[in-house]
Amino acid sequence: MYLGDLEVAQSALHKQYGQLLRIAPNEVVSSDPNAIRLIYSTKRPLIKTDWYTPFRPRGISEHADLFTEQDEQKHARHHRIVQPVYQMTSILQNEDAIDGCTMLLMQKLKELAVKKNVDLGHWIELYAYETIGHVIFGRTLGFLESGTDVDSFIEAVDNCVPFLHMIAVAPSYIRSTLMLVAMCIPGMLKRLLAIRATTTEAKHQTQVRLQRSTEETENHNDILSQLLRTVHEKGAENDFTHKEVTLESWAGIMAGSDSTASNMRAVLYYLMKHPSAMHAAVQELQAQDHLLSKPVTYAESTTHLPYISACIKETSRLFSSVAVSMSRVSPAQGIMLSNHHIPAGYHVGVNPHTVQHDTAFFGEDAALFRPERWLESQARNFEMEKGMAFFGAGTRTCIGKNVSMPLIVERGRQTPLLRSQC
Repeated sequence: MYLGDLEVAQSALHKQYGQLLRIAPNEVVSSDPNAIRLIYSTKRPLIKTDWYTPFRPRGISEHADLFTEQDEQKHARHHRIVQPVYQMTSILQNEDAIDGCTMLLMQKLKELAVKKNVDLGHWIELYAYETIGHVIFGRTLGFLESGTDVDSFIEAVDNCVPFLHMIAVAPSYIRSTLMLVAMCIPGMLKRLLAIRATTTEAKHQTQVRLQRSTEETENHNDILSQLLRTVHEKGAENDFTHKEVTLESWAGIMAGSDSTASNMRAVLYYLMKHPSAMHAAVQELQAQDHLLSKPVTYAESTTHLPYISACIKETSRLFSSVAVSMSRVSPAQGIMLSNHHIPAGYHVGVNPHTVQHDTAFFGEDAALFRPERWLESQARNFEMEKGMAFFGAGTRTCIGKNVSMPLIVERGRQTPLLRSQC
C-alpha cells in the first residue's frame, strides 16, 4: 500500500498461492470473478467493514455519504433520494457543458502544441476536474482556462487520498494514534490539512449556489441544482438537508474527478502504446463521420463507435482506478469462497485489478490490451461483464458511474480524433 503497487503484489501472491489469500488475521481476498456475485449480492448484501470509515468527511453532516455508509437500510434510503439525480438521462442534460469543456481542452492543446511539448496527462487531469466540477456545480472552476491547479485542489486530493488509504488498512484501534503521530510529522500534517481543504471547498461551492436566486437554481440541471430542488420538494420528510447536498458534492468531486482522470489517462496510454489500436480507432472515426454530429453525442459514441467503446472497456479492465479489496463482513452463517468456508465476522473481498485479469474469464491473453475481445459476441461480453468490478458491484455499485462514463467516452473519442488531426 505504501509503495502504491498493492495490486501487483496481490496478483503475484495469487499466482503463488491460489485464488484465496489471507492478507490479515481476519481478512481474506479472492481473485475469483465468481466471488463478486457472492460477496456483493444484490439480494442479501454483506455489510461493509470499517475500512471505509476513514474516508468519511468530518464537519459536513452527521450522516455518512453513500460510499462510507455501513448500514444497508440507511444506504438504501439515501440512495432512493439521490438516485434520480444520477440517472444517465439526468446527467446527459449537462452534455452541452461537457462538450464545452472538451472543445476548450482541444483548443488549449492545439495552441500549446505549436509552441512546446505538452504534458497530456496534466491537461487530462485538469479536464476531468473541470468537467466533473461543471456537471456537479453548474459552473467552470477555471482549471482549463488557467491551465493550473486552481486553489491547489488537485494537490489536496493527491495528498489526502493515499494517506486515507494507509489509515484505512490499519487496525481500527490504532487509527487515532496514527492520526496523532501524523500531526507531528510535517509531511503527514500536510496530508491531514489537505483533507480539511477538500471539505472546505465543497462547503464553499454549495454556499455559492445557495446565494443564487431560486429561479436560477430551478433552470439549471447540474447535480447541485437538482439536489437543492430535492431538498425543497421532499427534504423535510427524508431528513435530507443542505448538509447532505454538500456531502454529495464533496463525494462527487473527491471520488469522481480523480478516478475519472486516471481512467482517461489510461485510455490515452494504451492507445498510444498500441499503434494498431490507435490506427483502428482513427479509421473507425473517419468511416463513421457521416453518422456523427459535431460535437459527437454520448449516444452516438456508444452506438456508432464500437471499436473505441471496446478500447475504453478494455482499458477499464486492465487498469482499474480502484485497485484495493472492497471488503465486506462475512455473514452469521459464513460464506463459501473457492470451496473454502470463511467463518462469520471475517473480512472478505475482491480486488478489481486481480479479478479483471482472470484468464478463465478473459482468456489466456488476459494480461494483454486486446479490445477485440469485446467485439467477438454478445454472449462472451455478458460472461466477461460478470468479472468486471471497477465501478463496484451489487447494491454498492458506484452511483457516480453515469457522471464518469460520458467523460471517459468523450476522452476516448477525442484521443484518436486528436491523433488524426496531427
